Amino acid sequence: MSKYPPQLTRNREQVKGIVDFLLTSTSLDKTKIGEYLGDDAELNKKVLYGYVDSFNFDGVPYVDSLKRLLAGFRLPGEGQKVDRIMEKFGEKYCLDNRDAFGSAECIYLLSYATMMLQTSIHNPQASKSRMTIDDFVKMTKGLNAGKDLDREFLQLIYETVEKEPFTLTEDEEAKLKLEGA
Repeated sequence: MSKYPPQLTRNREQVKGIVDFLLTSTSLDKTKIGEYLGDDAELNKKVLYGYVDSFNFDGVPYVDSLKRLLAGFRLPGEGQKVDRIMEKFGEKYCLDNRDAFGSAECIYLLSYATMMLQTSIHNPQASKSRMTIDDFVKMTKGLNAGKDLDREFLQLIYETVEKEPFTLTEDEEAKLKLEGA
């Protein structure tokens, strides 16, 4: 017999079932998954937390951890939804990497900045205002509890995002098909 009330147990089972479904179903629309995870409804937030908490980022470099998380869905277009997802990622990354380079808030803000960098470098519509490494360093100024992050670390993030964009497998497959046609 569970020590929790039946309704709470059912709720946890429901959330776990949805998380497992999102993680294992390969035919789901990645954009819809991102929209769902970023929604402000109570159930959606619980699913987002369960989804992010299902990853183990222990010892995994920052950009690789962010890519792992984002491999399962496309970030929504609405800033508040992205914000919720990045905030939870920052918490989880810090929990798994207690000696991380910054606080959960620092990682959350850096994640948002990293997504802005990704868009600036790889979105053709943003090509006129492509972010430089100096722009990225300025954008992240003071993120670590008022202190700056190490420039070499930011340079590594910049170079990694520049060389290895955040993409979904489905997008890469579609691109290859178009190039082959």
